Amino acid sequence: MKLQKRSLYLCYLTGLLLLLGLKFYYSRFSADQLRWILAPTAKWVTVLSGIPFSYEKGAGYVNHDLRLLIAASCSGIQFMLITYAMLAFTFLKKFTGIIKGFLWILCSLLLSYPLTILINGLRIIAAIHLPRFLESHGLLFSFLTPDRLHTAIGTIVYFLALLNIYQLADFIFRKVGNNSRKPMPDTGNTIAQILGKCAAPAFWYFFMVLGLPFLNHAYEKGGSRFTAFALLITLCCGAVLLLHVLVSLLRKIF
Repeated sequence: MKLQKRSLYLCYLTGLLLLLGLKFYYSRFSADQLRWILAPTAKWVTVLSGIPFSYEKGAGYVNHDLRLLIAASCSGIQFMLITYAMLAFTFLKKFTGIIKGFLWILCSLLLSYPLTILINGLRIIAAIHLPRFLESHGLLFSFLTPDRLHTAIGTIVYFLALLNIYQLADFIFRKVGNNSRKPMPDTGNTIAQILGKCAAPAFWYFFMVLGLPFLNHAYEKGGSRFTAFALLITLCCGAVLLLHVLVSLLRKIF
């Protein structure tokens, strides 16, 4: 028997309060308070690239020779919260009993931590090498400023990772919990089915990255800057979704 409505709502409310609380407090944390995630991230980047980092109090993990800094803004905590929210709220209804519901909320938060370190390390590597590659090949354009390129890289890496994390979690839940279920017949509306599976990660990504700042009056404070940021995020996510649909269609065909 699935969670009763009252218990389900209580789990959702607890998860939401945890999400908003973490979102509120992490935005006020300094690099010193974020070493629990910055330190393993810096080590992972070193493993991937061979670039050593040392910690500087109040700043973050730095490599002076290459002028690289993994600061508080590079911690990836926002991605961690998005991953937590997507896992917790999307799959919570699959559990029975309020205890299991609360445990899944906790497990979602714990799982999002190593996933964030893994993906954030890849994002930092891309942010280090891709601008240099594009510049050396004359592929940088006037509208693609360093800040916009940095935002685009982060959006593409994070959103693509979020789609894959959701697909993996959905696959595991279907295998574990629905062994007796027969496969659904092909309705012919394949693209709609593929996009339907992208709804949860897309919702949580846009809600956390654009929705909450908008509700916090970011548009009134930032004006055209927030509009340009939102447009860039939307274009990058749209490109990732298009690529995801094309790859999924090719997999179904072949």
